[in-house]
Amino acid sequence: MKNNPAEATNTTINSISMQTNEDLMEISSQVILNQESQEAEINQLKARINELAKVATKPPTKYYCHLHGSNNTHNGAECKKMGSPNFTMKGKMVMVTQPGND
Repeated sequence: MKNNPAEATNTTINSISMQTNEDLMEISSQVILNQESQEAEINQLKARINELAKVATKPPTKYYCHLHGSNNTHNGAECKKMGSPNFTMKGKMVMVTQPGND
């Protein structure tokens, strides 16, 4: 190679070119991994947004029944099941007074 400087230059250029290609391949694979990770995170965030949107769109309820909880049909005093004779809740008798029967 000492006798042929052009051959030494070509060898150096080829070596640099091979190293540059290896560096580019490594950077490219890192970019792909980062992109996959970011896409996964975005999908998780979108799923969470959809969950929150479902909760936010539930209509408000008008009544609360001690047996059935929040609902849009009746309150505890109007509950047919709680107003039935001998109705118990957790082993305790429940007395329901109807309006006007005081």
